[in-house]
Amino acid sequence: MPASVETLLQQQLDYFFFDPDGSKIASVSNGPATVTLTADTNNQGQWYIDMVTVSYSAAPTGGLLTVYAGATPVFQVDIIAGGVTTVAVFKKGNPAGQMSVVLSAGGGGITGRLNVNAKLL
Repeated sequence: MPASVETLLQQQLDYFFFDPDGSKIASVSNGPATVTLTADTNNQGQWYIDMVTVSYSAAPTGGLLTVYAGATPVFQVDIIAGGVTTVAVFKKGNPAGQMSVVLSAGGGGITGRLNVNAKLL
């Protein structure tokens, strides 16, 4: 029997208004900033990423944000300016699977910062 509209709506609200397990943070100068969400093989948990906030200390050359479920890219967006950018991702990983988020190197002397809000469901 399919789930009711009310149940589906509540599930969506739960995804949008959860208490994150904590922001995962990476910061690198002239290299890729990477946050890895370790697979939950004991409980078959799935990672859910809602928002990612990135920044470059100056305008990047080839700025790119990529979200991976395992080794497969499931989300990509160009980051073309320096400063802070918040990206709505709303991607769920595979059961018992690892996810990672990579902010590409911004160029010589440019620091990239990556903040990932994620929840293990």
